[in-house]
Amino acid sequence: FKATNLALEKANKVKTVEENLKNNVNLDLSEDGNNIKCENKCNVILKSALDYIQKNYRYAITLNGMADLCNISPSYFSKLFKKGIGENFSSYINKVRIKKAKELLEASDVPISNLALDLGFEDCGYFIKVFKKIEGVTPAVYRNEYNVEK
Repeated sequence: FKATNLALEKANKVKTVEENLKNNVNLDLSEDGNNIKCENKCNVILKSALDYIQKNYRYAITLNGMADLCNISPSYFSKLFKKGIGENFSSYINKVRIKKAKELLEASDVPISNLALDLGFEDCGYFIKVFKKIEGVTPAVYRNEYNVEK
């Protein structure tokens, strides 16, 4: 029984991956209005990874882990991600985290060092660098400008 069940599970996984490879759909990742939209035709294979990233951006997310989640190799996942989303994996995760950071900066007075850790950045300096690269200003300046506009 066990050997037969394992063989059936493997066959079902292969069939699912093959079906996913054949089907491209538009993914709308903005169900709650907080997510970055995928404007390109995205492969169905990426949907589970994109959902995971949206729900778990606070934690360490690796390319290998997402490739495992999608049942494909890391190199193929990387190529598929770049083609489907239009940017590389780490840039996408950083953009998701910075979008969440902006929301938190606007809504709270949490210290930036704590915010960085809460968003999955291991180093506050790296968080500030990434934030400035994407937004053009540091998190502190962003918070101050937002509070002035209020």
